[in-house]
Amino acid sequence: MSSSGFIDFLNHASGSQFAACAYTKSVLVESGYTELHESELWNLEPQKKYFLVRGNSAIVAFHTNKSTSTSRMIISGSHLDSPYLKLKPNADLTSVGLVGVACETYGGGIWNTWFDRDLGVSGRVVLKNGEQRIFTVKQPILDIPALCVHLDKDKKYLVDTEKDLHAYLKSSDKKESATKYILEKICDDLNVPKDSIESYDICLCDSQPATMLANKFIVGQGIDNLNGVYTSLMAFFNSEKENLEKEQLDVFVAFDNEEVGSVTRTGAESNFLEKILHRVHFSLFKNCTTESYDISCAKSIALSVDGAHANHPNIDKSEKNHKVTLNGGPVLKNHCGQRYMSDAFLRLLIQKAAVDVKTQTFVLRQDLAGGSTIGPHVSACTGITTIDLGNPMLSMHSIREICGAQDVEAMTALIEKCYTNFPCLENF
Repeated sequence: MSSSGFIDFLNHASGSQFAACAYTKSVLVESGYTELHESELWNLEPQKKYFLVRGNSAIVAFHTNKSTSTSRMIISGSHLDSPYLKLKPNADLTSVGLVGVACETYGGGIWNTWFDRDLGVSGRVVLKNGEQRIFTVKQPILDIPALCVHLDKDKKYLVDTEKDLHAYLKSSDKKESATKYILEKICDDLNVPKDSIESYDICLCDSQPATMLANKFIVGQGIDNLNGVYTSLMAFFNSEKENLEKEQLDVFVAFDNEEVGSVTRTGAESNFLEKILHRVHFSLFKNCTTESYDISCAKSIALSVDGAHANHPNIDKSEKNHKVTLNGGPVLKNHCGQRYMSDAFLRLLIQKAAVDVKTQTFVLRQDLAGGSTIGPHVSACTGITTIDLGNPMLSMHSIREICGAQDVEAMTALIEKCYTNFPCLENF
């Protein structure tokens, strides 16, 4: 639950959604969870712990406790993906004696923060035997050189995402193919022969580790939204023992593709969560019916845990009556246009569940568009009451983001209180 634990999680899980999913899976396995597969029959038991992965980039876990077919579910949801640069299928290029790779953008990154960084690679490869392997090579392999200030006549530093984000080898050796060189590095990391890779999804990543700043702040890649993943997962673990005898189903889910709209097989607008919840009910409860499952959903609550905007110290873009600060506590998000799922009723329930956790409130200025979260998608696809919250952060979608160390522990405590102490919806 500590901030040092989150830094360790970042350093293992950041780089790509595939790396984040694989590391989250390893933590669940180490904690005694049994893996299920969508393509197999299930025979679930009470008071057991299970998890399931879809597409190597979305994961769901649950405690069955002593739940019944009409018991409520408490769900914490987050997403594993962050903005990154990805190698194009035919990526090799040469320019002024340098060899490099052409990249495409994933999500809405602050792309000029990727210039002049020591870049590694992370992602997924398919071997010639059909096996899929996940890798992260956080060695300085690539660099995207910035244009010097003397040659930027208009001083606008605008990024042409088609032309300006090609990455070049950070090596003194002359190589004929940058892609081949990268694939050989990946093979070395996976300990397989150098010609083993048949296909790949290769993402660029920061090779610099996440770190603590002034004992108060955490800086690293992928804080949006590995902060949400980590705090949800730790709270999920912490609630196991207390909830073991309860008639309640506890669920942790982390989706992919939030940064590109969530409308994918592994995104929050897929059937992933709803289908798994449905199968859990009909496998675990022999008397389950469509009506009892609907009753369970009507009683349930889902938390959408994603990064929140803190006030910028140099550029004020905040709503004047809703200041948000790092280490000021978890943020309850509000948007009357429903980019965030929240209302007065839901805010009250959160505050009742975690009365001893200080929270902040975020409202987007009317002259700004803002982003969204998995919250509206989860709510629409499952019909489950959903509320958006998140930890405050700066530099969202930069290659290195900043969050408060104290907020990590506060958010973990808040989500744990929701798992163990959330008011019954039917009482309101």
